[in-house]
Amino acid sequence: MAIDFSQYNTDTDVRYIDYSMAKSPVLGTSRGDLVKLLKTVLVDGFNNQTVSSITIDQTTNIATLSMPISHGFVFNQVITISGASPEEFNGNYRVLYADGTTVQIKLKSNVSSISGTISAKVASLGYSLVYDDITNTGTACFKNSSQTSSASLKIIDTLPPNGYYATWARFARVGEGQ
Repeated sequence: MAIDFSQYNTDTDVRYIDYSMAKSPVLGTSRGDLVKLLKTVLVDGFNNQTVSSITIDQTTNIATLSMPISHGFVFNQVITISGASPEEFNGNYRVLYADGTTVQIKLKSNVSSISGTISAKVASLGYSLVYDDITNTGTACFKNSSQTSSASLKIIDTLPPNGYYATWARFARVGEGQ
């Protein structure tokens, strides 16, 4: 039985990440771990998987990506495809269907075949790391790539200068700006 994907949301602008996603990063207890976690979800993405084959349904323009068992991608998640030829196949796609070994996505243009060493991962949240001095000052800054709201996020992961001790509870200060 074929699935009718015509009413499914294929927009990739709205993305989400939660702790239950396969291979999602875990926050450690060391200084700098918050920045590492934020860099993974905001900038890099995670759960990189190799696509073993792709089948394209020419009538619906739906691509079925075959991957290792338990790839971890779920319905409605946005994934990033890279390493493909033709180049226009690379980019972000919303997962329309997922089971233990396949993921289905709607192609952005008509493509008859796709080749290359193709990988898929959970899409980042669209930020860049514009300042990283966590080792020396405990500070890092992220900037949203949005053209309409280019917000920035500043993380200060050091002890405050007012008599706190390194053995006290861990915390970081977060600042937001435009």
